[in-house]
Amino acid sequence: MIHLFVVDDHRMVVDGIQSFLEKSKELKVIGSAQSFDEALRKIVNNDLSFDLLLTDYHLGEKTGIDLYDELKKRKIQFKTIVFTMYSNKKLAGMLAAKGIEGYVEKNSSQQTLIKAIHSVMNGSTFYPEEFSLNSNNNINNRTDAFSLEFGLSNREKEIALLVIEGKSTDKIAKELNLSPATVSTHRRNLNNKTKAYTPLDLYKLYQKFS
Repeated sequence: MIHLFVVDDHRMVVDGIQSFLEKSKELKVIGSAQSFDEALRKIVNNDLSFDLLLTDYHLGEKTGIDLYDELKKRKIQFKTIVFTMYSNKKLAGMLAAKGIEGYVEKNSSQQTLIKAIHSVMNGSTFYPEEFSLNSNNNINNRTDAFSLEFGLSNREKEIALLVIEGKSTDKIAKELNLSPATVSTHRRNLNNKTKAYTPLDLYKLYQKFS
């Protein structure tokens, strides 16, 4: 039995997902939430154990990545599929770089979501085919090529992806448990190495490796 926790800011979406997933005898939704805060509260306060987090990307002011990061900081073991209405190669790259196992678009069929769940739980990754030849591997190769080209450290690579995502220095500092001064230093190093001085410039540079 695969136990899932579902997060989406629309109640009807959560109910719909739960309804069709539980038609399978192998899947059970053991909890759900409509926001970052509600999900964190239910999981942490109840010491909830689950196999797979199925989360929307946009959760108000927070994202599914924020929820993933917060739960991982608490040493909770689970796999993740981000379920979103957006078809976005940049987002796929960020998710893959984070180690998130799956990415499914909301206009996909129910069968595609079921396939993604089983693929992820069997130790594979699941990303839309149009984003790469070998999906997650190709995205990770692009990120590695980008960092190698400009001699970026692992921390600089991580911060570069967060800058591309549009996060501020303060938000990056909080997410990575660093001081804002340390993040600012890494951002200056990024600027010096890549000669990209805005998030848009950095994104355009990163896209050249697609």
